[in-house]
Amino acid sequence: LQHLEDDLGGERVRELTPQRLAKWASARHKEGAGGYTVNMELSQLGTAIRHTGAYLQVTLPDVVGVARPLLHYGQLITGGGRRTRRPTEDELDRLLAWLDENRGIDVGDAVRVAAITGLRRGEMTRIAWADVDELRKAVLVRQRKHPRRVEARDEWVPLLGDAWAIVQRQPKADRRIFPMSPEKLTDSVTAEVRALGIPDLRLHDMRREATSALRELGFDADARKAVTGHRSDAIHSRYVAVSMEELHQRYAAARGTPQDPPRPPKARGRRS
Repeated sequence: LQHLEDDLGGERVRELTPQRLAKWASARHKEGAGGYTVNMELSQLGTAIRHTGAYLQVTLPDVVGVARPLLHYGQLITGGGRRTRRPTEDELDRLLAWLDENRGIDVGDAVRVAAITGLRRGEMTRIAWADVDELRKAVLVRQRKHPRRVEARDEWVPLLGDAWAIVQRQPKADRRIFPMSPEKLTDSVTAEVRALGIPDLRLHDMRREATSALRELGFDADARKAVTGHRSDAIHSRYVAVSMEELHQRYAAARGTPQDPPRPPKARGRRS
């Protein structure tokens, strides 16, 4: 909704055309949004137009429905494919180093915590010092997203490992731990991965990084979901990336083939 307000908020509904929406969708792609994200935002626009028309008792054109074939043909909107992208250790190290130098260590630290806890960008930039539990090393994430509820709910999230130390070293000059906008966090990562030539990596992929790393550390599904906040196994499984190396190791172990023992996952990013 914020993207729609920023990009199309000044437009007159009756003057919107499929070509104008195609131009908007193309701009969103250049900003880093995928076809599924643009499709979701387009659906939100259609919902807003329909509800506004019903509320005002006026007939508004279904420009979204008319535009869909054009946007689909141009591959500007797509269905929800399963994304498997996860940063390599080298990619994450390079990204964090660039963020520290060019965007500020607070931005880099926010990404570090996201890569450990799986916090979404809105959750990360909303958590407050008043919601930190020193004894349990946890933070209360207020209004956490829920896939089947209009009303979000507050949840405690453990700040595991380095995440606790990273949070503790942040200056307490604001009521929020990471006082920045979600858009700044996303835009910073998008700009830096482009500058570094890292292909197809997004801020939200840190959620998959966190989920997959917890699995490698031996956390079962219930324990992982307690950290990530996923409600269903189906959604949670979309955030677990299985590497080729792991598949080879499993096959060798099952066949009894001698092999070097797998090394434990190395810490990603700068340690405190």
